[in-house]
Amino acid sequence: EIVKVKTDSLTIPGFICFNEQVNKVTKTVKVDYAAIRLEEAVGPAFDADTYQHSYEAAYSRYDVVILNAPELQKETFAYVSGNHKRGGNVSTIIFEIIPVKMTPWKLSNDTKELIVRPVIDNVRVEFGSFNAVYQLESTPLFRKVIDPLELLNGKLPPKRNIVYKACDRFLNERQKQVLLSTYTRIIDETTPNITLIQGPPGTGKSQVIANLALQTLYGEEVRYLDRKILICAQSNAAVDVITGRLYEISLRMRVETRFRLIRFGNSDKISPYVQPAVLKNVVIRDQMKKLLKWKCNGTNGEDLQKQVLQLETEIANARTSTVPGTIEEDKLKEKIRQLEQAKNIMKGAMRPDDEQRIFSWYLSNAHIVCATLSSCVRLTNYVNYFDVCIIDEATQCIEPWTLVPLRFLITSLVLVGDTQQLPATVLSQKADDLGLSTSMFTRIQNCLDNAINSTNLINYNYIVSGLNVQYRMHPEICKWPNLYFYKNKLIDGGNTRKLQMPIKSFIVLSLDYTQNDHCGNGKISNSMEAEFVAKLLKALDDYIPNKSNSYGVITPYAQHRQILHTAINGIGFLASPQRLNVAITRPKKCLILCGNFKNLETVPAWRSLLDNARERKLFYEITTDCIYDIQANVIEKIKLKKPLHETNSN
Repeated sequence: EIVKVKTDSLTIPGFICFNEQVNKVTKTVKVDYAAIRLEEAVGPAFDADTYQHSYEAAYSRYDVVILNAPELQKETFAYVSGNHKRGGNVSTIIFEIIPVKMTPWKLSNDTKELIVRPVIDNVRVEFGSFNAVYQLESTPLFRKVIDPLELLNGKLPPKRNIVYKACDRFLNERQKQVLLSTYTRIIDETTPNITLIQGPPGTGKSQVIANLALQTLYGEEVRYLDRKILICAQSNAAVDVITGRLYEISLRMRVETRFRLIRFGNSDKISPYVQPAVLKNVVIRDQMKKLLKWKCNGTNGEDLQKQVLQLETEIANARTSTVPGTIEEDKLKEKIRQLEQAKNIMKGAMRPDDEQRIFSWYLSNAHIVCATLSSCVRLTNYVNYFDVCIIDEATQCIEPWTLVPLRFLITSLVLVGDTQQLPATVLSQKADDLGLSTSMFTRIQNCLDNAINSTNLINYNYIVSGLNVQYRMHPEICKWPNLYFYKNKLIDGGNTRKLQMPIKSFIVLSLDYTQNDHCGNGKISNSMEAEFVAKLLKALDDYIPNKSNSYGVITPYAQHRQILHTAINGIGFLASPQRLNVAITRPKKCLILCGNFKNLETVPAWRSLLDNARERKLFYEITTDCIYDIQANVIEKIKLKKPLHETNSN
């Protein structure tokens, strides 16, 4: 039955069938029919081939649309679950219905017209996390995720005299203790497990993750290079830091013992220094090595083509004389595949089917794969199993994203994060109220903390561990966040005292400037404050002798940032204590807070911070006229009594 389908202003005839059981609408477009029927709508100059191309491009897999039919009272959401060319001028698009309140939207058998309207951008990644929730029940960690108390009730791993075998010799004792405790759980194959590692800023989380992965591959308690490890994070930057550390370590290893590392994801968003580990670059590099080997043996492009023809002939002859599936036939097929790949590499491209097969092989044979959580959705197209998954920034992602790697049938999950740092970003207030911004890390830790007692304390300490030595910032910067967020459990590393500048390391400058008039719609700025900050930067640069220091100016408001940027060449945001913690723990040597803090005194975290600065005599009132002589009115107040002659570079 030919029916009409409307997309925007075009009416497209085609065939339609609706299967209520699987809730799918399959729309088959015949271009020859479309060319005739569309003449009225778009004019006689309509080109069927051009239309076919634009139609396929208009609807990609996972695009969300609205479907409707004239005889129905309401529309329904759907998404494109399939879009492929069947051959000739026929293309099939499958719209899968998204049920509303679990009641399927139904088409009658005599439907004559289907209206399709695009809604939003492609939601392939979002559907990946959506599917991860529904597939959770079939994963090994299902029970532990649903009821974290099962982690406390499990048996302790058997005691072992474990030898540290990872490559970094500079881990402190606490880092080694956390690493080996987690490693003990990973190699315990009796039950699936989840481990939490709490890592405050500057405590070496990335270093521990990289070395934990290596310990899992090279430890004496496991078979050599026998496990597959997936390392994830919410952001590309975090994944790149760990990938870069692992890549540097791999270059120092002998080729015969070197682990295979793959960075999976969109190469355009991956840092240049880890590009050598990106999947496509690894494939091309390996194939080029084979080409060079062939060229060294006197093989050129024409010879390769001759070899392909010769091998195809040999296979044809072999099929008549050998049993299909024999080793000889497999070897010939493999050789042809390699030669075809070589030709495609020389042309600078791979066929889609070659790419799928080759990428799957490399990913399946990699020991460590590093990817963002969103990239794991596409990773499922190439590989279906990992033994271990380590997720960095685990407190910064919503729980459905954390579930995505579980689709790889992981039996050991390690979550690394800091519950006192940024939570997941959730724009919907209703979703936030219902708990979507609570990460799996935070939910599990809260559940275990509420159930801890003297009988399960040992189990708890195996499940939840923390790093406590910070190496990032000067102790004066660390003092308040350590007190307010970490209950004074953070220890300053031995090198942090050397992160000293000729001025005090922590300073609060209380300004009496007020924000600009007409700052509405969340656009907040303060021109006088921006001018003060610009002049302060100039004065600091003149006063501090070491020119290798870098300066960062942080503001939560985009419009204020623009004004600051021009000068140099809000409560709703600042009320979050986690955001305040992140901002304060970024610098290494010196932190200067500038602002009108009167309204912030009502926010508990800010009130504590400002009171702490006053107690330490690091709080300075700066009046409006101070801007005319920053050196006398500010620098003289904040400089050290005994200026340093030399400072470390930042």
